[in-house]
Formats: sequence, C-alpha cells, structure tokens
Amino acid sequence: MLHLRARFLEKMILETMKWAPSISLLGMRQSGKTTLIKRISESYFSFDQEEFLTAADTGNWAFLEDARRPTALDEVQKAPKTFPKIKTLIDQRRRPGEFILTGSVRFLSRRAIRESLTGRTAILELLPLTVAETHNRLQRDSISAFLKAHSLEHFLKLHPTWTSLGNLDQHMTKGGMPGICFNRSETIRNQYLSNHLDTVLSRDLQLIYTSRISISRLRSLYSHIASIQGEKIVISSLSRVLGASDKTTLQILNAFEALFLIRRHGKTLYCEDMGLAHYASTGHYATPITAYRRWVFGELLAQGMCHHLASYKLNEWNTRGGAQIPFV
Repeated sequence: MLHLRARFLEKMILETMKWAPSISLLGMRQSGKTTLIKRISESYFSFDQEEFLTAADTGNWAFLEDARRPTALDEVQKAPKTFPKIKTLIDQRRRPGEFILTGSVRFLSRRAIRESLTGRTAILELLPLTVAETHNRLQRDSISAFLKAHSLEHFLKLHPTWTSLGNLDQHMTKGGMPGICFNRSETIRNQYLSNHLDTVLSRDLQLIYTSRISISRLRSLYSHIASIQGEKIVISSLSRVLGASDKTTLQILNAFEALFLIRRHGKTLYCEDMGLAHYASTGHYATPITAYRRWVFGELLAQGMCHHLASYKLNEWNTRGGAQIPFV
C-alpha cells in the first residue's frame, strides 16, 4: 500500500522482545499499531472482532493457547479477562517475546491489569508519523540541533537537507495518522478526522470515564485545547468551555490523556496529532514561534522514545521572574 512507512520504533520493539515476555504497545487510534504488529508477530487477534471478545468473555482460550509466538493481541483493553490468562501463560513458559499487546487506551492505569502484568511487560508508545517517517528519510538524533535554532526558518537554514518548509507545512496541517494523512482530498480527510474524533469521544472515552457530557461539548474542549497548545493552561477557562466544574474538567483532561488525544507538558498541553489538532482548531491562527514549538515538542518526544527512552524526560522550566524555557 502506498501509505506504508517504516517505523523507527520497530527496532526498539525487536530489541525489547529479546528479553521481555510481552510488550504493551500503546498509542492513539490510527497511529499505525496494527500495521506494525502484523509485520512483527506470527499470530494476530483483534478484540475489535466479536468472536474473540466472546471467547475471552467465556474463557475459551484455545485460540490463545494454540497460537504461534509471538502472538499479537490488538485493542486488548476491550477484553480485561485476557490479562490474567496472559499472566498465566507467561509464568508457565518463561520465555521472551511471547506477546505483543496493543491498546489505544492507557490500560495499565487500571489496578487489576497493572497487577497482572507487573514485571511481565515492557511499555512502549507509538506516536503518529514524524516528518522523517512520512517522507521515508533517515531518523536523526536532532535534540541538540533544536537547541541551536530559534525559529522554524532558522532550523531549516542550519539543516537544509533534513526536510523542507513545504514538507513541514504539510505535516503540521495533515498530521501523522497513516490511514488519514495521505488522503489528498482535504474534504475526505476532514471527514475522516471528524469521524475519528467522534469515535474516540463517544466510544473509547466510556471505557475509562463514564460521562454524560455531550459530544459537542467534549469536541469544543478539544478544539479549545488545540488552539492554545503550548500556552499555560487555566483550568477555570477550560471549565467554562466545557460547561462543567473544575473537578469534572480535570477528570476529562485525564481521560483525554489516557486516550492519547493530548499530552501534558509542565503547565501546558499539546495535542498528540497535528492533523487532528489543525482540523479541530480551524480558524485559529498560530504564530510562527507557536507553530515551531508544537512541531519541536512532537519531534523531541519521538526522539526521546526512539533513542533515549531509559534516560530521557522532557519538561519545561518557568523562572520566578516569569521567563519560560519551553523544553528542558
């Protein structure tokens, strides 16, 4: 297929499978998890399919016990009874590379699941496509390069062979969800993005937070966050947009983060996918420095996960005098 791209995280997954009994590959819907694990695994089962949900619910584990390893279990958070079974199989066999679990929800935040997999799984996150992945270019460890640039144009001047302003503009407009960003029709792409947002807010949200807040209000909150990415958040302002209490708003923000819609960064918020954020914030103008910060955040996050996972933490620093260093 034309939109298939090599993923930089694949190397880390293969290395981790040499010592970890299972891998929990987490990330937002449409980030490419299914395509990646199908290429790596010997057996594949999706809990989006009713037959496997029913089998897990009734304790019919023949499909899992007889499967070739490594076995991939997609959207496993939908079948919580699967986790104790995985624990049992891992403890019986005691071999690395047994299972690859995926989820578009941070399922390890649930106590019962966490206790089942403690010491038995390595957690990795698959982000949307980076600019380099989108254009089939080599991945560069560019953390130090960002520190020397003070704007997007300056960065491109310092590193003209890395990418182009046109490619970056497309990336910040279309995002990096493989099944959506490569569609050339803006109308169709926007329809996909709208459906994607509705699916996450109406169906996936209920898995972690039972909400009676309307989809339109939840969309309004996400759209507002998309328009203020990188700015200091004020919970009371977000509460007014949502039409809810500060407590409820914080719970919704936690749910958004668990669904990989947003990511906290110090006292600010960023959206996981630039294309979805661009669609949701249409009509809001981002200044050049704001747009650069948003792109840098995504790139630093991807660099850290692929190169410096064990020793890398991204944060911000605000001085008492009011100065802000956005990335530390």
